[in-house]
Amino acid sequence: MDIGKGKFWVYTNRGNVASLPLKATHKYEQPGCHVCLDYVSNLADISTGSVGSPDGWSTVFIRTKRGNEIWSKAVAAGMFETKPIEEVKPGLDLVKKLAKEKIDKNWKTVEERKNFGVNKALRNPYA
Repeated sequence: MDIGKGKFWVYTNRGNVASLPLKATHKYEQPGCHVCLDYVSNLADISTGSVGSPDGWSTVFIRTKRGNEIWSKAVAAGMFETKPIEEVKPGLDLVKKLAKEKIDKNWKTVEERKNFGVNKALRNPYA
């Protein structure tokens, strides 16, 4: 499976490929996805995803000392080829844009749930 260019792609072992517009998949999202304000796993030691990277590459965020130790060892062992995100397109600006869009969209759901007494402790970190 893959998500790219606004579509959800499925590849089979037999070489079949199917795709549909990403918007058509939204009805299958888990309810928790609509209140999640964390697009890039900010609390993880290391997180990865395809957004921000060219096809065939992954964007990797290292956030902690322990994460850096693990990642540095893996790179030194030749397990990964790396490039600074500043050298690739679409780059970090796309990650930031989509993270902000997720927060803005989902914050509306969080606010609606507050009316029912749910998630009272949540607050928008960008407000």
